[in-house]
Amino acid sequence: MNDDCIKYKLNVLYKIADLLNKEHISWAVGASLLLYLKGIVHEFNDIDIMVTESDVFRLKEILLSLGSLKSSKINSKYKTKYFFEFNIDGVEVDVMGWICDSKWR
Repeated sequence: MNDDCIKYKLNVLYKIADLLNKEHISWAVGASLLLYLKGIVHEFNDIDIMVTESDVFRLKEILLSLGSLKSSKINSKYKTKYFFEFNIDGVEVDVMGWICDSKWR
């Protein structure tokens, strides 16, 4: 992945972050993007966003204003109650809401 591709994906993240923060959505990034931002890896595949259950549907509406919702199903290997996949400016954005594993509570 070249630097221009990474910069492009980060600009999509900045656009998303600006809207979510303005709406006071409780969110965080995860997966390869988090590892990239921490300097652990040198590239990332997509944007993974974790969100609180109380904000999941507001976040969904905000992301719908930026792009399109892809057809997705919750994968049993992931311990989330909500999972959405978006395409925003050609970048895949995955949203995971509410971790359902009791050991996390």
